[in-house]
Amino acid sequence: MRVTIISALLLCIYCGSFGAAFSATVTPHRAFYEMQLGNADQTSNVQAVKGRSAFTLGRDCSGWQSNEDYVIEFEGREGNTNRIISRFESWESDSGDMYSFEISEESSFQTKKDFNGHANVTSEAGNAFFSIADDAPMKLPADTYFPMRHLNAIIDGAEKGKTMLAASVFTGADPDDALLATNTVIGSWKI
Repeated sequence: MRVTIISALLLCIYCGSFGAAFSATVTPHRAFYEMQLGNADQTSNVQAVKGRSAFTLGRDCSGWQSNEDYVIEFEGREGNTNRIISRFESWESDSGDMYSFEISEESSFQTKKDFNGHANVTSEAGNAFFSIADDAPMKLPADTYFPMRHLNAIIDGAEKGKTMLAASVFTGADPDDALLATNTVIGSWKI
């Protein structure tokens, strides 16, 4: 769920003004979101969802920092309510070769999780390390993107007239969910 929200928020980043020549700039910003479930099938276990998210994207001297805090409540068919409270922080170098993250998450149906990690990629390969995994590092493909580098690749692709970008994106999460295979369709702006 966290990865989906982060991906959606990153794709909503304001991309400068577009004139005769395409020029995009990712702008540091803060955004607040309200979440709710539209319609639920009467036989579904989840009948209502509501939540709030606060997302911040900022710059430091050598990279990008992002923070997201959210709470989501799920109301079940039997009237029971479950809640997830999460805090996610990340930093990515301007060169797109280093990434670090911290996660704190608790819910009414799982034990509290607090962990962090970092990753790096080179032209040959990459590695990711997790504080909750004592064994060998996760191997990353050489073409792995971190979120800001991925966003910039989408913008650059649009500028060059590309319509598709397939990429491995490392977002930082539980080791089983940290590396995503993505396909991004790049459309044209409608004014």
